Amino acid sequence: MRRNFPALVVVSVLSLTGCATTIISTDTTAPVVTVASSTTLPSGESLDLMKNIAAAGADLGDAIANGRSEEARDALAVAKANWQVLEPQLQKLKLDIAEDMRRIVDMMTTAVERKRPADADKANRFLGLVIDAFSQL
Repeated sequence: MRRNFPALVVVSVLSLTGCATTIISTDTTAPVVTVASSTTLPSGESLDLMKNIAAAGADLGDAIANGRSEEARDALAVAKANWQVLEPQLQKLKLDIAEDMRRIVDMMTTAVERKRPADADKANRFLGLVIDAFSQL
């Protein structure tokens, strides 16, 4: 047994060193790509801007459901640009519709960011109701 002891120690040491932790450096420098996008702010009356948002959101749910993310992001950008111009107009009119429109645009944003086509469709249905109510004022 004593003769086999050194051989056992050598075999144990060699097999245990194979289990040592190996650290592979993942420090890489990836090139940074900056994409400059500019959206021209639209102009127009409140009802026209609401209709622009509705047109942008008309196929939003379908685009999200079919994996057309770029198309969905572009439509959302158009809706947000119109909302950016529409919001001060609605606040100036002191109507509760401003808060409803904010919720609709937020729902569209959530739909695109979280890939939830049902939210986009729901926002579009609510938007139709808001446009109908606003046009009767």
